[in-house]
Amino acid sequence: MQHAHSLATASVAPEKCSDRTVASYKRELERYRRAELQLRKFIAFDESLLRQQDETIQNQTLLSSESNHRLLNDLQMVVSLLSLQSRAAANTEVATQLAVAADRIVMIGRMHRRLHPLHAAQTIAFKQFLEDICRDFSTMLSSGQPGGGTSSLTRLKSICRPLPRGRSASSRMS
Repeated sequence: MQHAHSLATASVAPEKCSDRTVASYKRELERYRRAELQLRKFIAFDESLLRQQDETIQNQTLLSSESNHRLLNDLQMVVSLLSLQSRAAANTEVATQLAVAADRIVMIGRMHRRLHPLHAAQTIAFKQFLEDICRDFSTMLSSGQPGGGTSSLTRLKSICRPLPRGRSASSRMS
């Protein structure tokens, strides 16, 4: 009799064990599915944030480009007005000073274009970039000055020459 009972228990026990195992696997699978759903929601939210960030960057780039364009148009308008006033001036000294002012504003526009390109360049030839800026700045400083602005030009050349080892650019500016 004991033997029959142990056989019955043995036959029931594996079924109970497998029922518990299947139920525990179902619960675990359900937890994984909920976690997966939650992760998918987080990923979708992060993707929407990235899209918004990309749109914001594109809008800022467009606004910056438009602002630069308007600034350059405004500078050109000032140059045109100064040139008209220069041609209409009866006094040659006043006409010359107005023309010099117009030339300087043209140079400011050129420097702005070099410093804030309307197209987004990833890299620049730095040496050429600095030489061009120094040349534009030199031209701006020397326009309209007696003797071609030699003292300003000399000062500018000392600023734009290569730095000796161990010196900073700020130490040269003083």
